[in-house]
Amino acid sequence: MLVALATTAKPSSAQGCPQIEPRFTIASVTNGVQDSVDQAHVNVGGCVTLSLIIVPEPGTPFDASLSANTTFTTNPTQGHFTSKNVWCALASDCNKQFPIYAIYHDPCTGTYITSTVHITVTSCAPQ
Repeated sequence: MLVALATTAKPSSAQGCPQIEPRFTIASVTNGVQDSVDQAHVNVGGCVTLSLIIVPEPGTPFDASLSANTTFTTNPTQGHFTSKNVWCALASDCNKQFPIYAIYHDPCTGTYITSTVHITVTSCAPQ
């Protein structure tokens, strides 16, 4: 009988690289309500400031929100980013729910780690 063994590596398990965990949160909300660390309701024109903390094990956590290794995006494209980590709702986003993704490129392993927060844009009054 032939037995096959397989192993899977965690994203940051390259030799000499610490394992890392992302902590992606909504740091603040304007013109809306923060429901939890990773969920918010915003009105049109409302904005969320995003925070991505990378926690290496072992090591000291660091803020990667403005890092060149971090990208924030929505899919499909919703709202707009007024800066690297500030997203704002447009009128076309009324009554929609969607995630915002943080994508961190770990320079030690060359891997990408993705995390999400969830946004709900409130209903707009009929014009």
